[in-house]
Amino acid sequence: MAHDHTPVEIDHSQIERAEQGWEAFTKYGKWFVLHVIALLILMAIFLT
Repeated sequence: MAHDHTPVEIDHSQIERAEQGWEAFTKYGKWFVLHVIALLILMAIFLT
């Protein structure tokens, strides 16, 4: 952020990586949420 003359290619590559990461999150995010809920349920069972 210190350099004002940042190449445009770097900005585009960062945007593309962000879009790919968002697509991966929307694709696998639901499975991640399901695993987190399952872990919380298992913790609740073991803690009680």
